[in-house]
Amino acid sequence: MTTSRLKALTLADLLNAANKRYSGGYLSRYFDFKAGRSIRGSGDTLAQFVVRELGEGFDSTYSRERQVAAAVQALERAKEDLQCAIDGLREL
Repeated sequence: MTTSRLKALTLADLLNAANKRYSGGYLSRYFDFKAGRSIRGSGDTLAQFVVRELGEGFDSTYSRERQVAAAVQALERAKEDLQCAIDGLREL
């Protein structure tokens, strides 16, 4: 079965995939996977950011491929911003 024939993802699907590789699985502190919604958490503001960023850009009407592409693009933009901040610090 090709990816184009697979059904669209839920936000929980996207976050669960990211959480599998996120250090310590901390995304789960900011997202209730059973309820499918963001929750208040503590301890890792980067995890909180990832949950918010993916949640804000999620569109359930997109195809699976477009959902994944949008999520990756959002985090790639964030990665570029973080790299610019690191570069600024290195200039010190």
